[in-house]
Amino acid sequence: MTIGQYIGRENHPTKGYASKRGVEEKVPLPNWLVGIELEIEDWNDNHDRECAGFNFTSDGSLRNNGIEAVTLPVAIKQVRGLLNHFFGRFEISDGNYSERCSTHVHFNVEPLEWHQLASLCLLYQTVETLLFKFTQGERENNIFCVPWNQCNQSYNVVANFQAHGPTIFRSWQKYSALNLATISEHGTVEFRHLGGTCDVDKIMTWISLLAKMFEYVLAHPYEEIKQSILHMNTISNYREWLEQIFGTYMEHIQYPGYEKDLAKGVIDSKLQIVSEKGPITAHTPRINPEAELIWNIAGDAVMMSTQEREQLMARYITQFSTIADEPEF
Repeated sequence: MTIGQYIGRENHPTKGYASKRGVEEKVPLPNWLVGIELEIEDWNDNHDRECAGFNFTSDGSLRNNGIEAVTLPVAIKQVRGLLNHFFGRFEISDGNYSERCSTHVHFNVEPLEWHQLASLCLLYQTVETLLFKFTQGERENNIFCVPWNQCNQSYNVVANFQAHGPTIFRSWQKYSALNLATISEHGTVEFRHLGGTCDVDKIMTWISLLAKMFEYVLAHPYEEIKQSILHMNTISNYREWLEQIFGTYMEHIQYPGYEKDLAKGVIDSKLQIVSEKGPITAHTPRINPEAELIWNIAGDAVMMSTQEREQLMARYITQFSTIADEPEF
């Protein structure tokens, strides 16, 4: 069953807004539908609030005559032309943005089956910190964009998908960096990481990075992705795996020390996978031996200090105990 069938949107139109702006771009998954929310402050009232391909709304979290412009569903290959026209028409510049602004990207998940969505979550958990670094960390400490690695809710997501299916979406926290709550209403997942910007090159690179993740989960079964993560234990493994997913776009998420951040993401994902093997309760002693073994292998691979490993281990123990107390779906 696809996500669209589950939420009753299997007959939802699959064609997006046909923009005639600019030249269609060569991008990953060119025909995949996305939607973009642009939060903008200091809106010039001399401009009307009409633009083909967009809906406009007010946003109480913004100041100085702030508005939110939301694209209609549009194919990725047409996004650049649509945004170039919008920013040019309304004379948007860097001065229209503050730390309150953000750029949210919605990806259509209606064609996915739930195990493909689980694969996406597993990939995301692994590379989350790298994605935040691409956005220059501008949203990582924002209460409206909470990283999964700081949320209790993320660690059992794969196991919950397997046990309960998509009903998990109904209780998802909308301000998590990768927001699944939008699935039930819009048939999308929402990436909230990117700050407010009119840099179309940056927005297109961001969308392409996310599209490469979708491309990978469409081409590789969940079991294969799971096993590849479980068997990663060297820096060379990490680099090779990252290149398999992102290809030439990998350069945008490489920075000094990225291997260590990726290794921590691998640990997150391995602990998710281990949690599939049985429920974790408040009485589970410390952490199961297999998970501890996985932790040691991954930690040694990037030469984590003893203090780093102890701090992170303590965090995971706390989070697993908290998860065990959450109500059943």
